[in-house]
Amino acid sequence: MVGSGLFAAALLATLPTPAFAAPGESITSYDARYEVRADGTLAVLETIGYDFGSARRHGILRDIPVRLRYDDSHDRIYPIDDVAVSMDGSPVPVRRSSSGDDELLQVGDPDRTVTGVHTYVIGYRVRGALNGYVDHIELYWNLVGARWRVPIATATATVTAPAAIQAATCFAGTVHSKQNCEDSSVDGRVAVFHQSDLGNGTGLTAAIDLPVGSVSDVRAILVGRHDGAAGLGITPATAGVALGLAFASMLSVLVVAWLVGRDRHGGSPGQQPGTVADPVDRRASVAGAPPAALDTGPPDGLPPGLLGALVHQRVRRADITATIVDLAVRGHLMIREVARPSRPGKSDWELTRLTAADPSFLRYERTLFRALFRTGKRIRMSQLGDRYVAELANVQREMYAEMVARCWYRRSPDRARLAARLAGAAVLLASVALAVVLALTVRLALYGAAFAPAGVLLLAIAGWFPARTSVGSAVLARAHAFGRYLTSAPPVARREQERTFSAYLPYALVFGVGDSWADSFADLAYPSADRVRLSWYDGPPGWTASRLGRSFDEFAKPRLIKRFTPRPGRRSPAGTGGYAGAHYLGSYSDGGSGFSGGGFSGDAGGGGGGGSW
Repeated sequence: MVGSGLFAAALLATLPTPAFAAPGESITSYDARYEVRADGTLAVLETIGYDFGSARRHGILRDIPVRLRYDDSHDRIYPIDDVAVSMDGSPVPVRRSSSGDDELLQVGDPDRTVTGVHTYVIGYRVRGALNGYVDHIELYWNLVGARWRVPIATATATVTAPAAIQAATCFAGTVHSKQNCEDSSVDGRVAVFHQSDLGNGTGLTAAIDLPVGSVSDVRAILVGRHDGAAGLGITPATAGVALGLAFASMLSVLVVAWLVGRDRHGGSPGQQPGTVADPVDRRASVAGAPPAALDTGPPDGLPPGLLGALVHQRVRRADITATIVDLAVRGHLMIREVARPSRPGKSDWELTRLTAADPSFLRYERTLFRALFRTGKRIRMSQLGDRYVAELANVQREMYAEMVARCWYRRSPDRARLAARLAGAAVLLASVALAVVLALTVRLALYGAAFAPAGVLLLAIAGWFPARTSVGSAVLARAHAFGRYLTSAPPVARREQERTFSAYLPYALVFGVGDSWADSFADLAYPSADRVRLSWYDGPPGWTASRLGRSFDEFAKPRLIKRFTPRPGRRSPAGTGGYAGAHYLGSYSDGGSGFSGGGFSGDAGGGGGGGSW
């Protein structure tokens, strides 16, 4: 704990100290002298009479703006050097640091406090302060900044130039004020400005006009802006290029998805497919294969859950439900519809095991059967716990593995979707990384960001990537033919005995027509609404054939079998200034001159403010 405290103290010591002013503090006098030198630099000497009153403080803080916004791509900087500070005529410690766009001077001894009035002299040199025009050179400067946190009783600013000053004007008050200062005068190479009652949001700004050639270097110092807006590099040209890149990358994703995700050709409509792959790995026609004739039975006796997963390319709740019903129809369990005591009017289903797991079970059927009856011979669907949910993840994986083993897919559909999603996430992250690099180097983040839509598109269409083999396509064609039989065959063709109805009901569930299939059977076989006697299903007292369709519809509803899907996240085993933005209290210099009505208070370089610490 002690070590942590010392580390925190050391860390805080490295941070800039915020300017502060205790009640009663003020500046009694502020005398600023500016010398425009022939080499284009600006020498500054500020003499500040600071009254701390009775407050015990270490010294003063002086924050000087050194970076202002120039345009959408550049900032204008004003490097400061040759800093020298004294208090009451004697040297005093000063710590320099950066705080945002300011140079911060912390003046005073951290081991000593002062009260009352003390005189501080701060000297420094500024480069890049002048503005060059065709017909004149101009110093447009905040002589007394508007960010002092104490009142300034009186302020005087003197500007000395290397040649006769041609004109001078000044503004005082809050930022953007056009009010002239109280007094200004020009005498040859010297201009003097005076203003009282400044500070606390008010300052003094002046524009001084010098003859062309009086200063050797009037170039503004510009640096690239690395904020979000500048880094994007948005112009009509770059926006057009970025849109082109985005379109091309998205088109590439669609082409790849079309080529990778298209099913392979499954043979001619008259061919008996499903056992041997097409010797030529051809992609299916864009128009699709001609529909096969109605098929009155499932292809090659395939189990309903597996057939549903092939049709929809994923293992759904309905496929699990159909597998349970199929196991019941095959005589391995009994389904009994019962009322829920805790929820009147709502049904539950009691499953009773009739046999042990059959050796002919497919692997996923055995896993599901074992998960259902892990806790006993009789269970209710509403009582299945989290362990059952975890086992269903294994059932899903085994169903995907079975489809790959039957050569319907070259790789598991869920893995194909996952690979596409990972690729989409990789493209998205790479786009962000590229945008950051381009923003920091050439300020063209827009080009990197142009690839982000391709990554998002890839994530959105990941479901397109599972592609059936020629064997899978052939089985799919027959599955659709059987599905059309279940939904559109003449009534006489499907009004058969209980055995046929029961055998095909699980398939009707995976095709989404379980209720209509059951209703058609009830209407035909039991028009008098007598009690239905199915070998594998029974309802509560008063249950009749007229309720058969609704019962199976509710049994397959996701809200009643919500535990059939694992919960998310669960695992199974040149020249001018700019404005300083909000930080610089609105100081703004858009390249306009401070003369001819174009200037106002705060609209220049320099200035800043301070307080005590």
